Amino acid sequence: MNILFISHTAGCGGSETVLIDVIRTVSMNTNHNIFIALPKEKNDDFQKRLPKLDNIRNISTFSYKPARDSIWTFMRNIGYGIIFVLYKLKTYINDNKIDLVYVNSSVNIIGVLAARTTHRSLIWHIHEQSTDMHRWVPREFNKLYRKWFMNDSCKKIFVSNTSRQQWMNDLLIDEIANNEVIYSSYKEISPEIKKNKRFTFGFIGSISNNKNVQNLIAAFSILDQDYSLIIAGSGECEQVLRLKTQYNSNISFIGNVDNLQKYYASIDCLVLPSYNESWGLVVLEAMSAMVPVIATKNTGLTELFSNDIECVFVDPTSIFDISQAMKKIATDTNFREKIIKNATSILQQKEINYNFVNSIIKVVNES
Repeated sequence: MNILFISHTAGCGGSETVLIDVIRTVSMNTNHNIFIALPKEKNDDFQKRLPKLDNIRNISTFSYKPARDSIWTFMRNIGYGIIFVLYKLKTYINDNKIDLVYVNSSVNIIGVLAARTTHRSLIWHIHEQSTDMHRWVPREFNKLYRKWFMNDSCKKIFVSNTSRQQWMNDLLIDEIANNEVIYSSYKEISPEIKKNKRFTFGFIGSISNNKNVQNLIAAFSILDQDYSLIIAGSGECEQVLRLKTQYNSNISFIGNVDNLQKYYASIDCLVLPSYNESWGLVVLEAMSAMVPVIATKNTGLTELFSNDIECVFVDPTSIFDISQAMKKIATDTNFREKIIKNATSILQQKEINYNFVNSIIKVVNES
């Protein structure tokens, strides 16, 4: 079988990391031929992090962009994609005799259209979830998504039951046709002994509005102890936040990191206060490294973990809530050790990575 994987970006955020894991899983466990389509972008992190796999037959780039956020951006990118890209993508599918199209992200509409208009089997891996705090898809297009989500011919994968339910609530539907939930795999990090002179909090991810780094910095700033905060990643809000904190020597921005082992060894607690987090790969990475976690309560990870048992869930809109959680983790050693131990136990019990591999192979082979 010839499979075309279409990414919504050439970078490598959470959903792209999962897509690479999907490609690796299919390559290592099947004989299927793999083709990859990426948008033309300056950022080439996806290809840099994609391993060399024997059955990757071709990687091509096309001038499409994700349809997301505002009505204007959605319409502009979809219109451009239909006029200038769709025909080329359909030709690529036909010329390479593609049997199955695998699309990542709810905003990767051009990939969905390419599969539907060439009458290929389609797997749509939905990573995002919209809330009133942060919307990925304008409400004006709910009717379109409702139609697609209720269509049985497309296989939908959601990263959590929470995310799936949020989509059902948002689209005002009672069920989604032909779907299943597959928890995303994560990179297991070997724990190391901490050598920090002072307690260090960390954030890793896209420095965007949704990730809510501004409230993390505000919460950190009102702590009355001499702590450190290391912010890893890049994004649209980075420069503004760097300027606001330039005179605070306890806050450092270190950009994107390649050595996750080294990063998690440098922090004593991970804080992920996103307004909206359908899953949260970095939370699982931190837990595997035996780093305690403070995370947004708006996440699918509440299906696996309980507040104050395996981690601390906070209201991302409350700076006070985030700050109190940070203070508790930093000052209560017994509590910190308890949640580390409990989180490690849950990760071992759930076998997320093992189940991910088996579920992806099953879905692909049955499509």
